[in-house]
Amino acid sequence: MTTNNYDAQIKEDYDIFEDSYLTNVSQIEEYFTDNFRDFFDEYTYQDEAIILAKIDKKYVEVIIKAECRKILGDCCGFYQIDDITSITWEYVSLGLKERKWYNYECELTEDQQVNLEKYLTNHKIDFIQHS
Repeated sequence: MTTNNYDAQIKEDYDIFEDSYLTNVSQIEEYFTDNFRDFFDEYTYQDEAIILAKIDKKYVEVIIKAECRKILGDCCGFYQIDDITSITWEYVSLGLKERKWYNYECELTEDQQVNLEKYLTNHKIDFIQHS
């Protein structure tokens, strides 16, 4: 498998973050301190974000830890991030996820078939159509 095919498959298997401004691991702390809100769910309790990123042709796992506090509501409430408490990272080796063929037989209308094929295509699921 070529490097380009491997990288394409890794991107399909994992949610890989890339940004053209993030070109060196020495930029990780500053970059994620400035952009941490992009990696947290707004208004829900979340005190940690884990990001798989590709930086300078290598894969890293970045962990952002934060202080989260309730800003509205009694029981379910809304939350916000007050401060980043730490940003750590390490190089990771990502392996390709195993793929298996599964066979399904369905009785569908033409519209259902079109919708199913769109879904499979949009989610990058290979399929073989038999009539």
